[in-house]
Amino acid sequence: CRAVLVLGSSCVAKDAFCSQLASGVGGVVLSATGVLDAALGEDGEAAMALGKLLHENKGLYTPTITSLLAEELRLLATPRAVIADFPTELSELTALESCVGAVAYALDVRVGGEDAGEEAKVRRQPLLDQLSGRDRLGAIVIDVISDVPAAVDVAVAALVTAGVVDRQPSPPAEHAFTSGAPL
Repeated sequence: CRAVLVLGSSCVAKDAFCSQLASGVGGVVLSATGVLDAALGEDGEAAMALGKLLHENKGLYTPTITSLLAEELRLLATPRAVIADFPTELSELTALESCVGAVAYALDVRVGGEDAGEEAKVRRQPLLDQLSGRDRLGAIVIDVISDVPAAVDVAVAALVTAGVVDRQPSPPAEHAFTSGAPL
């Protein structure tokens, strides 16, 4: 699977980062919310049944999102996808990889000053440990939104080093964030 996961809380800077990263590696951005919204927006009984199940909260979020993302990955015309908001915990990674194979790489993106709640940190740590143990995790901190292009350069360099993409990024610019070196 040539998917690159972008982990971390949603925000404008992360969305801009994902968009620019996808463009920089010749891929597209996929998001769990996007594929779910698209499925729910379709006409027909399947969309209505999906909406009803999710409304009743029958614990189908992870398998539903996994199935929808796997289908989108199969249909892509490009070999690379940047998945912007999934997985958020180890069980979701396991479910996704059981459908599409091992993800190519994951970037733990944090916008400067961001501090996820303690519960979110505890829930996310096994996911980060699993990816780090496979040498498939890099960390990038974006201090301000103006640093997004420089952060993308660092991310592309990390993906080149990991063998996920085979082109060299543009020379790094001066920036105020940590490197994308593996944790």
